[in-house]
Amino acid sequence: MSGDDIQEDTNSSILTNEAVWRLIKLQKWFNPTEPVVLAEGAVTNFELQSSDRQNSFTLDIRRGRIELKYTMQMRANTTIRLVRLDFKGSHTNPDVDYHVGSEDPFYAIHDLCIGRTFNDEPHIHIYRNGFDDRWAYPVEGIFNRSQDIESTFKDFLDYCNIDGKYVIQEVLNDSFRRN
Repeated sequence: MSGDDIQEDTNSSILTNEAVWRLIKLQKWFNPTEPVVLAEGAVTNFELQSSDRQNSFTLDIRRGRIELKYTMQMRANTTIRLVRLDFKGSHTNPDVDYHVGSEDPFYAIHDLCIGRTFNDEPHIHIYRNGFDDRWAYPVEGIFNRSQDIESTFKDFLDYCNIDGKYVIQEVLNDSFRRN
């Protein structure tokens, strides 16, 4: 699939699983002019530059208040949520006969996740054609430091193939840091 094919697919919001993984692994950069804020209640969005210069991406970070609850997601072309990491979120996968090919990184566990409910546990959502980002998987083996938001942020950037020069603002007076 060429970059033009990916561009066409993302414009129509119908992505094959192959196109999703190509977009996730496509080299992306961000160089924010302000520090990255991971403090309680923070909501930030960053525009990303892609190596193909044909697709636009956005990195979103949303942090809850009081307890450590956060979401990091990468969107393609403004609206298509390709990857979303939820820490302490709840979610139920569709209970449908939907399968992924053996080339899919979640192939080995996908069928075990049909209809699975995640209750207040870390999970990663991946865009699936016809389901958007309604499919989630456990994060074990992918994000092993999810109790540490700064490390998870860096791991999420690696997972989505995002590089850049950024500064993480020191998280002061944060209930997570006090525990």
